[in-house]
Amino acid sequence: YNVLRILRGAHPEGLAIGVIRERLLDKTSDVSRLVDRLVKLGFVERKGSKEDRRVTHIFLTLRGLELLGQIRSVDKFTKDELPKRLTNEEAQLLSALLDKVRT
Repeated sequence: YNVLRILRGAHPEGLAIGVIRERLLDKTSDVSRLVDRLVKLGFVERKGSKEDRRVTHIFLTLRGLELLGQIRSVDKFTKDELPKRLTNEEAQLLSALLDKVRT
């Protein structure tokens, strides 16, 4: 998700993998492998730089932009609507269950 967000910030321009790596919060991420997976899923594409043939830029695809829109809707619901629908006790239980699922 963070790679897609970083690319959205540069859209419609692309970014080199090194630039994406610098902007990630988790510096230990294998950006090349993440990008490979995103390419296979159709969310990003690679294009060679016109200025420097050694450099490849990563661009969001329409599918990647659509996914980010869907994520934004879920995120907005989670931040704005979910707290209105749950008691504090229910919110704590949900948080604990989500933590358990993530680990």
